[in-house]
Amino acid sequence: MQQVAEVALLIAAGYLGVGLVIAALFHGALARLDPAARGAGLRFRLLITPGLIGLWPIVLRRWLIAGGGGSLHALESLRKLDRPGAAGNDARDGDDGDDRAPSR
Repeated sequence: MQQVAEVALLIAAGYLGVGLVIAALFHGALARLDPAARGAGLRFRLLITPGLIGLWPIVLRRWLIAGGGGSLHALESLRKLDRPGAAGNDARDGDDGDDRAPSR
């Protein structure tokens, strides 16, 4: 049982370690990815860091899909992924699946 706990802790530590690296890299590219974040101070960076660490697989995937180069082009690519009607965003397109005519 102790070995299982040790393995679980090693996996969690590895996950968090990779998350820290991705968060650090993302913070370095943040000003290039989003011009609105250029003036963001330490509070903003501290606020988003736990999310970056915990959600690093999603952040990394979207960053790589967007080009990963840390350019404005990457930001536009990320925004395209979030647009309603974009591939994989069917739940956000405003269609609740109800095809009936609106009631009066």
